Amino acid sequence: MAVRRIFLAAIVATAAPTLALAQSIRGTIVDSASGKGVAHARVAVSGTSLQATTDSLGRFTIAGAPSGEQLLAIHTPSLDSLNAGYSAPVTVAGATTSVAVRVPSALQIAATACGERGYGSGGILLGRLRVDGDSTASLAGTVSAEWKGAGKDSAKWVSAMADARGRFALCGVPLDTALSLRAVTNSASGQTADARVPSAARFGRTELVLHHEVASTAIFVGLVTDSTNRPIAGAEVTLPDLGKGTASNEQGAFVIRDVPFGVQRAIVRHVGYGPVETQLTFAAGQTIQRHIQMIRSATLDSVVVEAKSVDHALDDFEVNRKIGLGHFLTRAELAPQEGRTTGAVLTSLPGIKVYVMGSHAWVGSSRHNATSLHGGGVGKLGLDKSDSLKFAPLWECYALVYLDNNVIWRGQKFTSRSPRGEMLTTWEPLFDINTIAVASMEAIEYYASPAETPMKYAALNSECGVLVIHTLRFHPKDTTAASPKRPTVPAP
Repeated sequence: MAVRRIFLAAIVATAAPTLALAQSIRGTIVDSASGKGVAHARVAVSGTSLQATTDSLGRFTIAGAPSGEQLLAIHTPSLDSLNAGYSAPVTVAGATTSVAVRVPSALQIAATACGERGYGSGGILLGRLRVDGDSTASLAGTVSAEWKGAGKDSAKWVSAMADARGRFALCGVPLDTALSLRAVTNSASGQTADARVPSAARFGRTELVLHHEVASTAIFVGLVTDSTNRPIAGAEVTLPDLGKGTASNEQGAFVIRDVPFGVQRAIVRHVGYGPVETQLTFAAGQTIQRHIQMIRSATLDSVVVEAKSVDHALDDFEVNRKIGLGHFLTRAELAPQEGRTTGAVLTSLPGIKVYVMGSHAWVGSSRHNATSLHGGGVGKLGLDKSDSLKFAPLWECYALVYLDNNVIWRGQKFTSRSPRGEMLTTWEPLFDINTIAVASMEAIEYYASPAETPMKYAALNSECGVLVIHTLRFHPKDTTAASPKRPTVPAP
C-alpha cells in the first residue's frame, strides 16, 4: 500500500508542470464605440510566439499561455490603418482565463488629436513630414490644407503645427475632396495637390516629402479667440507696415506667408472687441505662432486685474442660482454621488431627459417627445455615423452643452446629398455626457427652456434645453477644495 501511494505521488508530481503549461486565454475583442465584436483582429501574448486571430464575432482562444501577469498585444484592421496597436494586461490563472477587451477604433484615436476643436461634419487628415535625403532634419513647422469653397466662395483652409517628429493633424477638412497641402519648416518646404479623406472612414493618412531650401522669408500663424477661448472668425490680422493681412477662419486660425525678416507690427481687430497690437521679430525661414485673445470692448481693466488674484469663474453660476430660474447642483451636492455616471446624476433634475445606452448617455429636454428622425419634412434628419454605432436615440431635441463656458455641442446640422440624390441632414457628432466624471465637476446648471436660460447661454436653438458643466476649481481661501486644475494649452 505504501508503495502504491509513492507511485501515485510520483505521477502527480510529474503531471503538475504539464497542467500549468496547458492554461489558455479565451476572450472577445470588442469595438469600444459600437460594442460589437471585432473580426480578424490579431491577439498575441507579448514576449512569446503565442497568438490567435478573432472570428466573425471577435472571439479568440490562445492555448499554452504562461501563468501570471501577461500583456496582450492587439492589432485590428482599423488600428492597422493608423499603424497603431493596443495592449491590455491580463492575469492568467487556472485552466482557462476569460477576458473581454474593448478596443478603440482608428476614428476615436484620430479624433483625440482635434481636442476641443472637434472636426464637425468633416474629417481628420493625419500625416507626417519627411525631408528628402535627410533623416536628421528638424520637422517642426506649419502644415495647411486648402480647398475650393462651394459656389462663388473663395478658397477655404485649415492649418496645424507639426511636432519635432513631423506628425500633424488637420481637423475639419471636407470629405472626398481634393486637398492641396503645403508644409514649411525652418529649412525645408513641400506641397502636394491631391490628398483626400474618404467619407467612409472620416479620417485619412498622408506623408508629405519636403526639400531643403534657403528660405528668405518667414510665416506668421496663429489662433484668435475671446477671453473664454472661443474661436473668433473674421478677425482682421494685419502687418500694416508691409501692407499684408488676412482674416481668421471659422476655427479662429490665420496664416500670413512671405513675411520679410526684421521687426514688424501686428494688429488684430474685430467689431465688438478691443484691438490687439504687438511687435514681432521675424527671422528668415522661421514660423512664428501666436495665440491672440481679444477682450470685449465693455470689459473694464479693474475686472481683469481682480481676476488675477480671485477666481470669479463661478460668479455667474451663483447669480443664476440665486435667481432660481434653472436647476443647479453644487460641489457639495455632487461629492456624495461620485462613482455614479453623469447621466444617472442628471436624471434628478426637473425638465431633463437622459437617454442611456450602455456606457453612453445623451441629454435632451423632457418638454419635447422623442421623435423619429426618419419621418417627413424636407430631407431626412439623421445622426452622425459615430453616434449611430453607439445606438444614440433618434431625437429632434438635444440640449446644448457648455463645458467651462465653452460650447461643446451647439446643435449644428449639416446637409449633404446621398448617392441616390436625396437631401440628407445630419446632426454634428453628439456629446456623450458620461465622458465627464462626476468627480471632476465643480457645479452643474440646467435650463429646460429659453424662458429660463440666461442671456450668456441663450441661442436660437436653445429651446431643447441648455446643460452647463463647470469642472473642478481651485479656491485660494479653501485649502480643502479640489486640487488646482492644470492650465489648458491652446491648440494651434
